[in-house]
Amino acid sequence: MPNVRIKLLEDVPRSEAGPLATQLAALDVLPEQRDFSGSPASVVKRGVDDPTRRTFVILLEPPDGPPVPVGVGALHPDAAGRSVCPEPHVLLRGLSIDARHQGRGIGTAAVTQAVELAARLAPDARAVVLRVHRRNAAARRAYARAGFAPTGQRIDGPTGVEEVMVRRLDGRAAAPAGQGTAGVLGGAGAGSQAAR
Repeated sequence: MPNVRIKLLEDVPRSEAGPLATQLAALDVLPEQRDFSGSPASVVKRGVDDPTRRTFVILLEPPDGPPVPVGVGALHPDAAGRSVCPEPHVLLRGLSIDARHQGRGIGTAAVTQAVELAARLAPDARAVVLRVHRRNAAARRAYARAGFAPTGQRIDGPTGVEEVMVRRLDGRAAAPAGQGTAGVLGGAGAGSQAAR
């Protein structure tokens, strides 16, 4: 697994903010992925516009050089909507890895660390939830490798059908896919909050 670290943008020293912003602006996902999470720059902008989104940068740490920003994501407490998750939760949203760095395990490593960070940022949260476009097979695999399970719940998102996935923080096991959200999240129903 690659040496990956995530860092909240709010924790980046001012002296590093300018160069980091330039590096992040150069990142892009594959064209077919832009509908799923938006560009890394758009994820950062949404975080600036909404301070309840705790935006993080994904850093690849090579053995012989400085960390390289390769992606971004955001943690958004209780933002999935009560119809998606009726209990305290954190929504993982806008995760995107630069196209040049995909397929190397960076996403799985970053998601694993994001779950750990979510637990620290929202100690009352019982789950981390996310929405993933049904056509985004690579992301679904990365989320599954990081311990997320599908709830069986589907939502009509802005670009098509999205599947809800969850990773419990309270030690309860997630119900198998197809049993809906009742056994996974403690509720049922569909929501329409945008996951970007």
